[in-house]
Amino acid sequence: MDNTFAKELKKDCTKDASAFTWLRGCYVDSSKNMVATFSKKIYELAPEDCEKYMDLLKTCLTGKVGKNLMNMVASEKGTEMDALESIREEGLDSKRFEDIYDSIIRFYPAEDNYLILAAGALHDIEQKDGSHMHMDSEESYSYIVVCICPVKENKPLLIYTKEKKDFLSGKALRCIGKPKVSFVYPNYDSDGYMTDSLFVRAGSGADFTEEFMSDAFGCGITNAAQKSDDLFKKVISAAITDNDKTEYIKKVEESIDSLKDEVKRGESTDELRRDLLLDIVKKAGADDKGLKRFEEAYEEEIGEQNLSVTAIEPAKNISIRSENVSISIKADYKEQLTIANDEAGNECIMIRIEPGTIFNGYEI
Repeated sequence: MDNTFAKELKKDCTKDASAFTWLRGCYVDSSKNMVATFSKKIYELAPEDCEKYMDLLKTCLTGKVGKNLMNMVASEKGTEMDALESIREEGLDSKRFEDIYDSIIRFYPAEDNYLILAAGALHDIEQKDGSHMHMDSEESYSYIVVCICPVKENKPLLIYTKEKKDFLSGKALRCIGKPKVSFVYPNYDSDGYMTDSLFVRAGSGADFTEEFMSDAFGCGITNAAQKSDDLFKKVISAAITDNDKTEYIKKVEESIDSLKDEVKRGESTDELRRDLLLDIVKKAGADDKGLKRFEEAYEEEIGEQNLSVTAIEPAKNISIRSENVSISIKADYKEQLTIANDEAGNECIMIRIEPGTIFNGYEI
């Protein structure tokens, strides 16, 4: 799944939850015991409760591919993936929820209580001509969202009681926090359903997500989805030649900015294919040797995957690093950088000194 489609799914999480049909939850304590389970049809929820649940589910699709959103593929279709498919097809009638609960409880590294929340939805897919498929179409996207939310117990509060017209001690409340880990099943791309793949979100502080998803669902990250920005820079760097290197990088970044604009306008998909990347480095001025290095780097680092256009991060600052040097420069100052050779023939990056420049505390 790419950023564009994730944003489309996010629109399903409206106040009235019109795209969702059911909701199911399992409350787990810090000792890994199932405290309670519940299941509900969406129409049974009070409007204010429905809105709160939709806010939680909306968080599951918030972020960027290559950052906190990642596409994960199962090495083999085991019990858990079969259970997810059963739940997607049968909804609340499925007998496989326990399989998902058991796998999450077994591997989830929680020290506090948490809620496993699952919800089923049907997405109305927009076509290229701007029309929408009917919700009962066989090609509509049927999916489930599963999220794991911490449950915190607030300290007892002084609560105003209308009868006694006084503030008195109230009971501690158990409140659901934002999801730590969540995923959408099945994953989806331009070719349709991917029943061996999950679209996963890591919440704040959930740096254990990759290991947990691997243990609980047998899934691993696809390189192109998780590391688009890093992989992009690797293959682009491989094609740099001895010509004007700063001009080369500038042209590459301009091409990426142009592609991002096309994606925003809906004129292009978020997939950064091999042929598009090759065209970018050619236009930027890569010579035959550079193009050969690009092909070799692409084959080794990326292979058959596609990168994500919107996952390529614009540089907020220009970062120059080597073994002995680390310099950060504002991005809008890059026009002042020049690559030239010194008297000994060494290649150097030249930075113009402006009035008021401070070096080691001294104005130079």
